Amino acid sequence: MSENPELDTVEGETVEAQPNGRRPWLVPLVIVSVLALVLAGFGGYAAGLARNAPPAEDSADVGFLRDMYEHHSQAVEMSLIFREKSENPTLRAIAYDIATSQGNQMGQMEGMLRVWDWRLTRDGEPMQWMMAGGHDHGSGASTRPMIQDNGLMDGMASPEQMQQLRDATGTEAERLFLTLMITHHKAGIEMAKAGSELADTDFVKDLATKMYNGQTSETELLESELAKLP
Repeated sequence: MSENPELDTVEGETVEAQPNGRRPWLVPLVIVSVLALVLAGFGGYAAGLARNAPPAEDSADVGFLRDMYEHHSQAVEMSLIFREKSENPTLRAIAYDIATSQGNQMGQMEGMLRVWDWRLTRDGEPMQWMMAGGHDHGSGASTRPMIQDNGLMDGMASPEQMQQLRDATGTEAERLFLTLMITHHKAGIEMAKAGSELADTDFVKDLATKMYNGQTSETELLESELAKLP
């Protein structure tokens, strides 16, 4: 740490701190640290689960892990962006919980894809595994792709919305974070429900069920906090 409290050094470069003393470079560093710790401890566990032949690349199992990994990564990013600027202890704690829990799940998903010898990234459009499974998302209606007009998966914030979150302060930032995360979680719940129903492996079924339960509970909490804002 430098003697100047407003400056710090990362890999030989001087970085100016934000007015509140927090460092913007902590966001990517935290993400990398969380994933590294989870992957380090996941190898042996995943190997035990993958003794049978891995699922095909076009399976719901592989598709779900790839798409949910991408979905989770934005939730982690939003949470850390907000936590770095917020002074609200309750919302900072919620953001931390989302970032760490979903970061942990990202490590599990990446670890299993590695064990199965599949790439983390996909070819083509997202959510094809969900359409191939004929999932109706509980609506009883015909299937629809969970993709927005801008090409992003349902619930994902646009680049413009992410920039708004970076720029917002005070109550505006709190309201925007909660609103974006509720939308994000509701789509994640729908994806998790489909994953638990369409996957063949116990690993994906169990993980998707945990995501469904966890994000359902978190959504209720987020909505409660949103209702408290002036």
